[in-house]
Amino acid sequence: MEANKIKGEAKAIKLANGAELTYCERGESNEEIVIMPGFFFYTFMPMLEGLAERYHVYGVIMRFDGPGDELNEDGSINWTRQWGKDIYDFCQAMGIQQYIHFGKCHGSVPGWYMVKEHPELVQKYLASVVPV
Repeated sequence: MEANKIKGEAKAIKLANGAELTYCERGESNEEIVIMPGFFFYTFMPMLEGLAERYHVYGVIMRFDGPGDELNEDGSINWTRQWGKDIYDFCQAMGIQQYIHFGKCHGSVPGWYMVKEHPELVQKYLASVVPV
């Protein structure tokens, strides 16, 4: 678990392919779900906590190691697609049927995958490439 990448309580889940994802969960009493992928949650934590006042928010750490299902022609992991597949697998493991994807910078990339490959899960897609 990469708990050092999250300010506050961190959790982990093992996906069907054996990969472990670290995540934080806030606003559990709210029904509408927001998933925010990112490399870490420190400076962006106030935004996540603000959203948690209205939404059930998962901050999912985008990994750079472990098993991969989305491969390039040379057999290396295509991380752009793998991050999206990880979010799909996370949704399956957590029983999430629909969510709002909010990505900042690289966190928007898994959303592109989800919109293309699994549009039935994405209720709304929001991307920010500037500081928020």
